[in-house]
Amino acid sequence: MSNKKQNTESLIASLSDNFSGIKVMPHPIRHLALWSVLAVSYTLLIIIFLKIRPDLSDKLENPNYIFELLQILAISISAAFCSSWLCVPDMRGQKWMLVVPITLFVAFSLQIILRTTMETHDLPHIYFHHCSMKSIIFGVIPAIALFLMSTRGKTTHPISMSLMNALAIGGMGYLGLRIICMSDNIGHLYGYHLLPYILFGIIISLVGRRIYRW
Repeated sequence: MSNKKQNTESLIASLSDNFSGIKVMPHPIRHLALWSVLAVSYTLLIIIFLKIRPDLSDKLENPNYIFELLQILAISISAAFCSSWLCVPDMRGQKWMLVVPITLFVAFSLQIILRTTMETHDLPHIYFHHCSMKSIIFGVIPAIALFLMSTRGKTTHPISMSLMNALAIGGMGYLGLRIICMSDNIGHLYGYHLLPYILFGIIISLVGRRIYRW
């Protein structure tokens, strides 16, 4: 019996000799708070730098405009929540969170389709419009920050991570563009404001498994 106990203790000692300890993964809310402060601060700075649309006070009296801003803000925030939780393997057992931003995005997409069919608009000529350039300006720093935070995690759902990151970044950028751009034409909004973020989401989803592997 004593030999068995001694062998067990020797085995434990040999296994723990090279153990240097582990660094506990921070709570997802810390990643969320850090990115949110950075993204909101950066977006506000860019809005101030590029100038707020002159008719913003009038637009804020339009309930449809307010609803659109709140809707896209909710998509961005809820997607950022999911992105933070996806940094933890299996999302800490809270996969239900993904339903929120996906549902909001589907509702927003249906709204786009409805407005497209009901409003008179011209199809935009797809070229590198100045609003497309501004969409990149709004998205570049939040995208880099979220990418670095995401790669420090250990996600088991790289495609979901890519989608949530695209929604979080695109939502914040689209919000900024709606505050500075005077155009409310449906073709302009979704050709030059949304299309760059949609393309970004498609690209990052295609390479998600390579980016977020561990």
